[in-house]
Amino acid sequence: GEFTVVELRRHVRKKPNYIFYMITLILLSSIAHAHSPLQGVVVRLTDGDSITVYQNSKQYNVRLYGIATPEKRQDFWQKAKQFTSDIVFNRTARVIPVDIDRYDRIVGMVYVNGECLNEELVKAGYAWVYQKYCKESFCNDWLKLEQKARRNKRGLWAYDNPVAPWDYRHDKSIQKADYF
Repeated sequence: GEFTVVELRRHVRKKPNYIFYMITLILLSSIAHAHSPLQGVVVRLTDGDSITVYQNSKQYNVRLYGIATPEKRQDFWQKAKQFTSDIVFNRTARVIPVDIDRYDRIVGMVYVNGECLNEELVKAGYAWVYQKYCKESFCNDWLKLEQKARRNKRGLWAYDNPVAPWDYRHDKSIQKADYF
């Protein structure tokens, strides 16, 4: 039932673990919710590896797990974004969360009609496997798909040495070059 402040203090003094257990339960519940699958319509694309999913009157920003597509102003940025759009925009997507990033985006696997968008981007040559973060067992399979795309000069691999987005973000001299 309801407690007055005095009764609550008395109750907490008698059972200090009660508050600890309640806080733990609440935290575990919120973590489980953050990692539960999400299904909704893709309403926006920031770039090739970041989308917004609309579910139950709420929008969720999603970063695709384990891959990286070219940054804005890089070669193939627009093509990677268009590829992603062709697969997911205005369609129902299922997102399997893996993590939450520092920007509070869900980092996850994105599926449309049973196809994994993350993997399709690698196959088509529009994404690198982001080895620093891709730690699941299937990441090795993705690396093989990336190598095949490289050999066949698909997508961004049409160029001999495309600049990885993580290098592009940290090298100011590259960013000043004209890529168009």
